Amino acid sequence: MKTKVTIVIVLLTVSVIARLPSVFLGWDRLKAESPEIIIADPGEPTPPTTGLLFENGPRFDFSISVLSVLKGTDGVRHARLLADHELRTRESYLFFGSYDKGIYKAHGEFSVVPLGMTFKQEMITGKPLDEQIRILFQLAIDNLNSEIANKQAEKERLEEALKK
Repeated sequence: MKTKVTIVIVLLTVSVIARLPSVFLGWDRLKAESPEIIIADPGEPTPPTTGLLFENGPRFDFSISVLSVLKGTDGVRHARLLADHELRTRESYLFFGSYDKGIYKAHGEFSVVPLGMTFKQEMITGKPLDEQIRILFQLAIDNLNSEIANKQAEKERLEEALKK
């Protein structure tokens, strides 16, 4: 009985440690340590194929269309993506992660960068990886600034309504 309890405790500890959030050590390190860097559009979430829930596993499972491979396995056009981030359809994302047997994995707080709906392949075609990533980060910043401005305008309208 003691052995069974010990085995269960060890298995639980290993599963928790396997997915502890890591400290972000910078974009250069993430870029260097990610075997795959892609831009993709998510489709609908993939329906679960099992009734099991995995502790510390990915939170989301999507089908994706690969728009561009910046680093890694070329020739993949459609795949699954396991990620810790909820994704919105009709928007593009930059993913840092890995690929194996038809499944991309993008785990961690900084592994997914939303690019919005304005990404065009021509923005990065023919440019070196560092410049491509810089352009994509700037696109993400521009989209965030636009979203912040829209939210600020909405907030001001609501605050004005409270004054009446």
